[in-house]
Amino acid sequence: MTTPSEETEVIEATAGNAVDGEGGMAASDAIWLQRASSLFQESTDYYTASLFTRWATSASHFRSEHAPGSKYTQDAYKHRSKIFRPKPRSATRAMEATAAAALFTNNDLINVGPLDENNKLQADSGKLHKAMLQHRLEVSIPWFLTVIGAYQDTNVYGVCVSRQEWDYDVQKTTEVVPEMDEDGNPILDDDGVMLGYEQTTERVKSDKPTITLIAPENFRFDPGCDWRMPRETSPYLIEVVPLHVGKVMAMSKQRGWHDYTMAQLLAHGTERNEADPVRRARENGREDSKEVNTGNEYAMIDLHFNIIMDTDGQDWAFWTVGTGLLLSEPVPLEEYTRIGRELYAIGFSVIEAHRSHPSGTIELAIPLTELTNDVTNQRMDNVKLVLNKRYKIRKDSNIDLAALMRNTPGGGVVMGDIEKDLGTIDTPDVTQSSYAEQDRLSIETDELLGTFSQASVQSNRSLNETVGGMNLMAAGANAVQELGLRTFIETWVEPVLRTLVKLEGLFETDETILALAAGKAKIESQIDDNLLMQDLVVKVSVGMGNTDPEQKLNRFLRPLFYAKDMPEFMMEMDFLEIGKEVYALAGQGDGSRFMLTEEKKQARAAAQQGQSDPRVQVEGMRSELKQMEMEIRQAESEQDGILRQMKIEADKEVAMARIAAEQNIKMTELYERLGIEQQSLQLKSQLEQSRIQTQRDIAALKSKYDSLQVQLKAKNMANGFDSW
Repeated sequence: MTTPSEETEVIEATAGNAVDGEGGMAASDAIWLQRASSLFQESTDYYTASLFTRWATSASHFRSEHAPGSKYTQDAYKHRSKIFRPKPRSATRAMEATAAAALFTNNDLINVGPLDENNKLQADSGKLHKAMLQHRLEVSIPWFLTVIGAYQDTNVYGVCVSRQEWDYDVQKTTEVVPEMDEDGNPILDDDGVMLGYEQTTERVKSDKPTITLIAPENFRFDPGCDWRMPRETSPYLIEVVPLHVGKVMAMSKQRGWHDYTMAQLLAHGTERNEADPVRRARENGREDSKEVNTGNEYAMIDLHFNIIMDTDGQDWAFWTVGTGLLLSEPVPLEEYTRIGRELYAIGFSVIEAHRSHPSGTIELAIPLTELTNDVTNQRMDNVKLVLNKRYKIRKDSNIDLAALMRNTPGGGVVMGDIEKDLGTIDTPDVTQSSYAEQDRLSIETDELLGTFSQASVQSNRSLNETVGGMNLMAAGANAVQELGLRTFIETWVEPVLRTLVKLEGLFETDETILALAAGKAKIESQIDDNLLMQDLVVKVSVGMGNTDPEQKLNRFLRPLFYAKDMPEFMMEMDFLEIGKEVYALAGQGDGSRFMLTEEKKQARAAAQQGQSDPRVQVEGMRSELKQMEMEIRQAESEQDGILRQMKIEADKEVAMARIAAEQNIKMTELYERLGIEQQSLQLKSQLEQSRIQTQRDIAALKSKYDSLQVQLKAKNMANGFDSW
């Protein structure tokens, strides 16, 4: 903040600057411009000295590149190995995968509930807002990309910043409507010109909530604020907003801001600042987007949106072009936006007490990352030297240096004196200690970042040979990742969702969305401001130990296993919600496609009703009787066939006996001569067994037939249609 004497000097210095074309800048405007410029410069000095170098290093490591200013970027290492092991990127991807599994396994992740559970109005409001918020996150807002991008920012830069607001854009069209007489003909004046009037129509181009993820170097807040609540306790919040100059001029005209020429906007909005190294590291040295389309309406300039607290604790909001032009008049923040400082959300995933800008996970591992790369590159240089020796060359010797440097297999090198002109420098091969050192560095990095890699498994031989040992190693890594994820949810995800709920209550007017949400929430009461503006609690259902879906499913089902012996407790459970959660943890969404819809329920009820019709049942019983009659006749026919076959066999026995008597031999001798004794005995046995089984089947069918006839007679008598 400037002192009164400094403000007087600023007023005098800026008295001659024409801002609005009608004289000089107002004294109060000059004071606010000076405050904004001073605060931005002071914050830039702090960010440059304390943050930008570390952020640029983290961004480079995230991209698997050596940091700006590293020895590997110097000329001395031009021909040395410059490998970068992508440990930071793999760790970040693992943490992002964990966040995605934890936050997006269940479609019904968000809980919006009342402050007072006994208040029906608050309960209905919670259900309605939950349905609206779920719809907006699925349709209007790229929620997955936004969340994972914000979590990535916390891992790379330590903080993530976003802006939540209601995007309402109306396109106005003016047209001339001709005046008509009673007969519907245009009215003309004395000169024959058609009379008419101008009519302005409005078309809503956008009416929805938005979340904008802000690059950390483009947002400034006081480093002396409360580290737990930087948004609420910082005396100023400054956002750098890159925009096309043509769009800025259109916004100025639409919102009634100060009118500047394109040259003025370009002169003050394209100032270079110390945040460029961070952007260059993130963009991998690509051309700055601000240096494209320079000098026309598509050139990029920096606007600053300033929220500055005065000595009375009142927040004032206004826009500036860079730090040199005041674009809009300062107004109380409550007049600019009804949600106040909730316009912004600041989150982090690493807790560092009493530090407003905590380290990112990649920054924590910078020393280990650099040491790992040093070990790797030195070993690679050693391998190259072992395979391609260095040479000792006598000064002024007659040697074909080009052929020597090519070192082509099977090639030759011309020299004057083979014995004296050339010698080799022997380099000992690297020992196993280099690989052991690399493994230890990998383990330490995994412990620090909370990842679980193959290096950790291979280096813990006493544990990795058992499933229990693997689970122990994975559990430690999961605990570290869950701590970071829970911190991120508490500091950014839930505050953002609370702001979205407030924005929905204040500005949602889409009747289609309101009706859709009311239908999903089964709200029958009237939807009005009283229902929308209730105090609610917004929570995300991700607790510690819930990043692994399989483990989460086991933990979820364990209470149900013990609850089966408590019938009173089971009666109070909502098994439909339990089923949704089980299907979600099994990777099947909310399981809605497995649930009976109202149409399916009605179809099933109709089918069951048709089956319960007495006439249908009687007809079914009669059909069954006819079927049984056919089965009985078939069984009796089979029995007749068996009896005929048995009679044939008996006649055969009699004929054999007659032949034996005529030949004066025994029956056994006759059978031996004919070779049919064993076959005859087997056939007799089979025929007897078939006869007995057939008799049993006939008896069972007749018994069932008689029983069904009795049931049919009773059914007819009970329903009064004996002759039907």
